[in-house]
Amino acid sequence: MKKFFALTIALMMVFTLGVFAADYEVDISSITDFTNGCVFVHEGAQFDGVTINFLNSDAPKACLGDLNLADYSKVIVYYGSDPSAYYDISDNVFLQDAEGNKIGSFQPSVPYGFWGQAIRESEIEISSDYSGLVYIVSGLSNHGISISGVTFVEKTEGGDNAPATDVATEAPATNAPATNATTEAPATNAPATNAPATNAPATNASTDASTKAPAATNSDDKADDGKSSPVFPIIIIIAVVAVAAVVAVVLVKKSKK
Repeated sequence: MKKFFALTIALMMVFTLGVFAADYEVDISSITDFTNGCVFVHEGAQFDGVTINFLNSDAPKACLGDLNLADYSKVIVYYGSDPSAYYDISDNVFLQDAEGNKIGSFQPSVPYGFWGQAIRESEIEISSDYSGLVYIVSGLSNHGISISGVTFVEKTEGGDNAPATDVATEAPATNAPATNATTEAPATNAPATNAPATNAPATNASTDASTKAPAATNSDDKADDGKSSPVFPIIIIIAVVAVAAVVAVVLVKKSKK
């Protein structure tokens, strides 16, 4: 059981290290490959430690490491400058390979405070499979900057470069035939409204049956005849019996005499 818990903890530690060691943060104090003495402690600028200083010299550069850029999506650069500094469109800081080919760049933003007291950040998007030494190079003409941090952000699936938004906007949901099926359905053109209900002879049949059909009248007449015909024989029989009785009485009286 103890071995099981020990193995579980070890695996969790490995997994945790794998997750949190994905981004690469440059150790500026360990940089030895640079030009024009641009890596040093910028005294009086109130940075915490060594910085890469691009202070209007002739295109200084510093090596950030031997990297495979296919593993990264962008670089975040942290820097400060004189509060009165300004930059035009031609003032850029570049990311370059060992041959001097440009990988990306950024233009410093407007400062809002004193050097290390107002550190701001800019990003350089990476879309390269270059693997080798990577340099950061100054292209500033007027006002310089001091870089206090550089972080390469690991490329991940479904990250900033994922086409999730495009897929959502291009989905044919709005053009789906469901709506057309509803609007184009022949419900309103169904023959229900054209059915011959109003022209059906039902009404005429009722009218004709009641007004023109002789069946009801003849049957009623025959019924009346049937009821009156037995009355006359009964009357006749009664009359005959009465007459017979009178005759019988007369004959009896005569026979007595």
